[in-house]
Formats: sequence, C-alpha cells, structure tokens
Amino acid sequence: MVEVSLLRKQFSTEQETVKALRGISFSVPEGQLVTLLGPSGCGKTTTLRCVAGLERPDSGMIRIGERVVYSSESKQFDPPEWRPVGMVFQSYAIWPHMTVFDNVAYPLRGRGVGKTRIVQEVHRVLSLVGLAELADRPSPQLSGGQQQRVAVARALVANPSVLLLDEPLSNLDAKLRQHMRLEIRELQKRSGITAIYVTHDQEEAMAVSDQILFMVDGEIVEGGPPQEIYRKPQKKLTAEFFGEANFVRGRIKAQEGDRVVVETPLGTLSCAGQNKSVGQEAYVFFRPEDAEVVREPPCRRASLPGHVARVTFLGKTVECLLELENGVTLKASVHPKFRPRQAETVHLVVNPDACSVVTD
Repeated sequence: MVEVSLLRKQFSTEQETVKALRGISFSVPEGQLVTLLGPSGCGKTTTLRCVAGLERPDSGMIRIGERVVYSSESKQFDPPEWRPVGMVFQSYAIWPHMTVFDNVAYPLRGRGVGKTRIVQEVHRVLSLVGLAELADRPSPQLSGGQQQRVAVARALVANPSVLLLDEPLSNLDAKLRQHMRLEIRELQKRSGITAIYVTHDQEEAMAVSDQILFMVDGEIVEGGPPQEIYRKPQKKLTAEFFGEANFVRGRIKAQEGDRVVVETPLGTLSCAGQNKSVGQEAYVFFRPEDAEVVREPPCRRASLPGHVARVTFLGKTVECLLELENGVTLKASVHPKFRPRQAETVHLVVNPDACSVVTD
C-alpha cells in the first residue's frame, strides 16, 4: 500500500514560483493500479518522483507499506535506493551498449547480488515479460515494444513493493500503444504488484486502472473507478477531459435520494447525482453515444425535434451536431448505417438514466 498525505512541492526560478503540488492526499491499496491522469504540468510526474525519492517534497508524508519514507514533521527522507520501488521512465533509459540480460541485471549488480542469484532473478522477470529468448540480444536491436518490456523487467527484478510508471507508452505508435497497455495491465495482475501509473491519455488510463485520480494545477479534482469517472463524474472539468460531452445548463429543483430533479431547456429531468443544493445552477451531462437520433418521433418516448447541422465521419461512428428547435446544440454519435444528412430533420431521444448532474 502507498499512502500520500498533504504533499506539497514548489519550484522557484528568478522569474516565478510554480506550485507543482498543492497539498494532495491519496492512497493506493495493495495489489491495485492507480493512475494519475491530467494535462501536462498538472503535477502528476512530480508526484511520482516524490514517491520514488527523486524529488524532495516541501511538506507532507509518504508511506510505502509500513515504512514512512518521507515526513516533513519528523524530517524523514529515504533516498531512492532505500525505497522499495521500481520505476519505468518515459524514455525507458535502456543502456545501448548492453544486452537485454545486462540491462535487467544492472540494479542487482549495483546491490552486490551474487552471480547465481542474478541469473535466476533476471530469467524470472524476462519470462514474466515474454523476453526470455532475447536475453543475449543487444538492446539497440530491440523494437520499441521490446525496449518497453525490458524497462519493466528491470524495474521488477529487485522485487519492489511498488511499481512506478511515468508515461511508459508515450514513445510508441498508436497501434502498439493499444497493445502494450493491455500487456502492462495483464502483467500487473499476474505479478500482483501495487502500481502508480502516470499518463495524460484518458483512454490509456481507463484501460489499465483500478482507480483514476484526475489532476489539474497541482490538485486532485476527482477520483474513482474508470467506468464511474467516465459515466458519472461530479465535476464539469472531469467530464470535459474524458472525451466528447454534452452539457445542458439548468437549475436544481429537488434532491430525491440519489437522483436530482433539474429544470432544463430539454424539460424537467431526473438524473443521477448526490449532495446537490436546491436552487443551485448545474449542468445535465451525457455522452454523445447516449443520445439517440431517430427520423420519426417515437410513440412512447419523449423526443426533441431539430436538424443536423454538421456530419463528421469517424469510421466506427458518425458524429452529428444537432440544432434543436429550442435553440440547444448537442452532439450525438450514431452508427454509420444511419447515414444522417446535413440539414435533415431528426428527433433526439435522451435517456435520463444516462444523464448525471455536474457542477463547475
């Protein structure tokens, strides 16, 4: 388990002082993979480097297992080599003059481990990442995906308690990136290691994570399981970052258990949401794929008439920009077989169960 409490870090130059971390707190349960997700400069890599011991925080506490590796209160600071962590860097940091075996063995040799044990441990982790047959290959002859596996094997060879991954797939092409993110997830599950993963790619985060922590400007805005944070976010900022989204401004009329009744230009909607104040301005949020577009008004469901203002073909889907008769503009994703035409009159059906209420 990893516990981070009230962590702060700032960097100062002659021109300015940048507050990289503004008192963030989170925990990573044993055996889970938690992703720090956010735009560039939000503090996610700084957080990872603080956990690794590569940056010294200004204040706060970091605990790995039962061991406090940093505490501003007790002046505790364990250097990186004392911490039970393995780290995969964005650049992989593979030694070009070494073979695969020697790259993976490097951390063990630095700790004075015996030759027999080194051979055993290196072959164990190379088998784990599927590179046992490439142990003697010079590292410059590896593909990008193979280099990434070597970096993971080197991080795991010393049996760390925590695996830290800093944008590990950013140097790969899109297709290989999709393949390798699944491999990393399967590897983490097989090994059972606790992991913290850093990325700015929301699809990557959803594919590999047990929990996602969304960061902006040195703060954790929101956290939760991938499906929950995509489908039912609490903040408008989170919903916007995770892909295309529709927002309809409204005012909260009532709170009924875990449902919120909201007056909107689309009508009165009962949506998912908790702890909202009656009278508060808010947004009804839903994804374009949850907006159904039909050519004839359905008999037993409420629909909103409008016309197709723009059509964008995206391969598996077609994105329609719809202008409703009440003046609201929304996006909807439809199957290519639907073949919407620009300026065509259509009807929009929104399922309230696919909607949630978010605030600024």
